Amino acid sequence: MLLLAALIVVLYVFAFVMTHKGHHGIILAGISLAGALLLTIEIATASPSSFGVLKVVAPLAFLVFAGVLGIRTIASVRKLSARAPYSSPNIQLYGAQGIAKTDLAPNGVVTLNGESWSATSLDRPIKKGATVHVAEVQGLRLVVWSEDPECVEPESRK
Repeated sequence: MLLLAALIVVLYVFAFVMTHKGHHGIILAGISLAGALLLTIEIATASPSSFGVLKVVAPLAFLVFAGVLGIRTIASVRKLSARAPYSSPNIQLYGAQGIAKTDLAPNGVVTLNGESWSATSLDRPIKKGATVHVAEVQGLRLVVWSEDPECVEPESRK
């Protein structure tokens, strides 16, 4: 009897710990809780002389824990649904300003929001230090242009 009670307690503790591990933990907690329920049913339906106090305590513990797990699951779902919606990096970067870290003739590196990005000049070579604007995002490469007349190299003549 003591071994069965200990197993139920271990399943409850495991389930409680797993609820703090995100949505996969809640799934494991549910599986653990199902195991505890099966053991509780086994105890509750055993012969009247066996398991004594455990016949009352096990179902009550199960109900309390199931309620706590349900409340915790609802709180997790609300927290996930309250997150900001996903926005594409293209939308966030389009039109952003940065600085040319190297000459762009036409490829180089720009600094944008403190991060270095590979970049391609949209129309003509751009000198290091020029203020650039993002015209397009192509994967991890930015297409940029500059209106800074001092840092833009004139187009080469043929």
